[in-house]
Amino acid sequence: MIDILIEGGCVVTIDAKRRVLQDGSVAVDQGRIIEVGPSDHLRSKYQARRSISAVRKVLLPGFIDTHAHAGHGLTKTIGEHAYRGWFLLMDHIYFRSTTEEFWHAEAQLSGLEKLKFGTTCAVSMLGSAPRCDDPAFSDAHFEGVRDIGIRDILGMGPPRGPWPIAFSTWKGFQRTDRRVTLEDCFKTTERVIQKWHSADGKFQVCVAASSFAPSGYDRVIVGVNDGVARNQSQFLRELAARYDVALHGHCYAGAIDFMRQHLGILGPKTQLAHCVGISPEEVKILADTGTKAIHCPNARGHTQGRCPVPELLEAGVNVAVASDATSPDRTFDLLKDIKTAMTLHRTHFRDVKVLPPGKMLELITIDAARVLGLENEIGSLEMGKKADIILIDLDKPHLTPAFMPVHRIVYEATGADVDTVMVEGEILMENRQVKHVDEKKILRNAEREAELMVKRSGVKPFMGMPRKFWGHARY
Repeated sequence: MIDILIEGGCVVTIDAKRRVLQDGSVAVDQGRIIEVGPSDHLRSKYQARRSISAVRKVLLPGFIDTHAHAGHGLTKTIGEHAYRGWFLLMDHIYFRSTTEEFWHAEAQLSGLEKLKFGTTCAVSMLGSAPRCDDPAFSDAHFEGVRDIGIRDILGMGPPRGPWPIAFSTWKGFQRTDRRVTLEDCFKTTERVIQKWHSADGKFQVCVAASSFAPSGYDRVIVGVNDGVARNQSQFLRELAARYDVALHGHCYAGAIDFMRQHLGILGPKTQLAHCVGISPEEVKILADTGTKAIHCPNARGHTQGRCPVPELLEAGVNVAVASDATSPDRTFDLLKDIKTAMTLHRTHFRDVKVLPPGKMLELITIDAARVLGLENEIGSLEMGKKADIILIDLDKPHLTPAFMPVHRIVYEATGADVDTVMVEGEILMENRQVKHVDEKKILRNAEREAELMVKRSGVKPFMGMPRKFWGHARY
């Protein structure tokens, strides 16, 4: 007797042999996959407390989002036209205009969106740059995600300088200001790791700096000069090593070479998001050091340069595709992100053979698991792995005919086609219905906290239609 038998579907295992079973089943017991194989074989071998029909559905490992930002769920499209000043606007909101209730409501809203798009594991930096003044905000985030049930890896560490940085807390509409030093930030990061990091659990923490090193991408690394970079990197290295957690941060042209020469933080447990505009020499440095790269094709940074994904892959770098979260102009739909990535790089090379569909699916499953160091637990449908499984419904006009299922998923499916989601053997969504939380209540709470944030922050002027919104080729 086992807990669950998912039977009669097309099983895209993404195992070592990349098996695709046209009439396959997956047996689940005590939160783990105990067998994947032909439906007739598994039906004859197991009795299940719960049987799920997967006829005309595709079974996949849950998607893994390797880089995103908590907070963005409640700041969607605010200030989207203020391109150069958007980062400063987000810092104003997150550092000086948010409460524990804001972070809890946002975590539930974004967690729900990820769940309904088939994402079962995600990295969430706490803010556009980490809010590091008080562990209470991290507590609120994790408690919100816990209700949703997906895996969450929170990025905590130093935001952009210059230091000290002003943070604000609120009781009602009464604000209290506090100036926080880099050392204060390090203490908060360590406290969050101590409380929440569990190497084999649903919640983990990574040491996340908004920027590790100076680069040519000035708008992202305001306040991170050579001295600050050296000062923070020593502590970040020591903290990550002490608790055996990953290093995670943004990276742009020139930063990788600086990190190699001066910081000593490159290596297999370092994850660099964006990697926009990096040189062939920097690609080689990532390959030689085993450093992981994360491509965010729908992020605005990609308008400033290209993340050389095919070149990184051909050099042997472990790459994943990520959402970069929902603000100012995106969603958590990783299927949309891999489509964008294909289009960007195929257009660059003028070659439709670049980045085949199978590779794109790997970049949000098994390759993403490797980026996070979780490939032995999640990322594929294999015996012994945790039962993080999604089902995609093919019985729809845009997904019919149902042949060539991997092509169909990558080219035509969207996150809205995800029908069922399971995390560690627990069914969190079935027939697109999330039954363990009140979706409407989450939406209403999020709406209320977003409106309160707008009042506290005074960002209403950034929420209208800017000049040249209509009738012009550009703002």
